[in-house]
Amino acid sequence: MRLLFCSGRYPASWIVRIITRSPWSHVALVTTLAGVDVVLEAREGYGVRMAPLALYRTGYRGTVEQVEVAGVDEAAAVRWAVQRLGDPYDWDELLWIAIRMVCKTGTRLPEDAWICSEFVRDALAVGGLRMRTGPGDYVTPGDLYRDVER
Repeated sequence: MRLLFCSGRYPASWIVRIITRSPWSHVALVTTLAGVDVVLEAREGYGVRMAPLALYRTGYRGTVEQVEVAGVDEAAAVRWAVQRLGDPYDWDELLWIAIRMVCKTGTRLPEDAWICSEFVRDALAVGGLRMRTGPGDYVTPGDLYRDVER
C-alpha cells in the first residue's frame, strides 16, 4: 500500500502545518485500479473522492512524497475506502481536533464525514495496520508519516 503525503503552498495547508507542527498538510491512499494510479482521499471542497495520481504530479503546488507501507491488506483497505466515495468532508472535526489538542482529551465521534488523516488511518486499520493517535484520539498527516515504516 502506498500513501501520498503533501505539503501545499496554499493558505489552508500552511495553517494545518503550523497547528500540527508537521511538514505535511495532507495525506491520501494511492492504489492502482485498471492500470491507472489513483488517490483515494478526503479533501475539503470534495469530500471522499478518487482522482488520478497525475493531478498531484502536474497540478499540485507544493511538495509530494509517496511512501510504501508494509503489512497492509491493500485490497481490504481500498475496498473500505471505495465504499466511502461521496462521503462529505468533516469541517466540524477540524474544530473538534483543535479542542482535543488543547485539552488532550476526547474522542472522535463515529460518523460518515472525514478529514484526510482519519480517513487514511481508518482505511489502514481495516487493512490490518493500527496507527497510534494523539492523546485526544486525533491523527494528523505528520503522525501518519512518523508511524509508517519507511
